[in-house]
Amino acid sequence: MGGRRRKRYKKVIKLVRRVPKIFRCPSCDSVSLTISFDESPEAASDKEAHVRCGNCGLYAVLLVPLSYEPIDAYSKFVDAFISGSIDVRYEKVLSEE
Repeated sequence: MGGRRRKRYKKVIKLVRRVPKIFRCPSCDSVSLTISFDESPEAASDKEAHVRCGNCGLYAVLLVPLSYEPIDAYSKFVDAFISGSIDVRYEKVLSEE
């Protein structure tokens, strides 16, 4: 009577991709761009997305729909930045030492 070997099963590891909270700046190419939201007082269907780079000081404000998440606002910002249709300013924050 011969016994069979048990079949080895490989464990499948699923990688969960998370949406980033810090993005790559199209101006200085560093990963230090953050996006925060404020409700826009003049329009009930929009909110303001404040885009700020911690490295080069890039700052821009754009109106996005209420349903937008930071990744959606980032995509809209990059498109507007590349096409030149958005006003940006550079506000370098000096660290206090």
